[in-house]
Amino acid sequence: MYADGDVPGLLRRVGATDLDRTTAMMRRLHPGREIEQCEGSNLGDGVHPSEGDGVRSRPAGRGGHRRSGSEIDAPSELPEHWGAASAGRRLALHAMHSAVDRLAFAAWEDGHLVRSLSLSPDDGIIENIGEPLPFELPHWAGDHPADIAP
Repeated sequence: MYADGDVPGLLRRVGATDLDRTTAMMRRLHPGREIEQCEGSNLGDGVHPSEGDGVRSRPAGRGGHRRSGSEIDAPSELPEHWGAASAGRRLALHAMHSAVDRLAFAAWEDGHLVRSLSLSPDDGIIENIGEPLPFELPHWAGDHPADIAP
């Protein structure tokens, strides 16, 4: 999410999508790709887009595939122009993959990565860049231990 201000507060006040601005941002984030509008959805329904609704990309060293937020292991490795697109604002990334209990999140301020954390029970801490954000502190202090299945 690219935001001018506090992300949780903005999500609480979200209105209708500006399709022209969204299309322009998608073209900026995916240069050289064909971008077309599809039927809208809400955040809950749009987490797992239907086949063909995702943006096709070709990460270095891999074949082309549909990319979704659940595939992010190290947020700091996102394309540099994605972070740069946050110039003058905030970029917040949140990705989860329930099959492997992986969580990744990151924050960029004015185009610069300030925090990235990615972890899972099997892999441990995959990436831990920057100072923990205030909401993380109780977790790091052990106030909210995870239930670990043997």
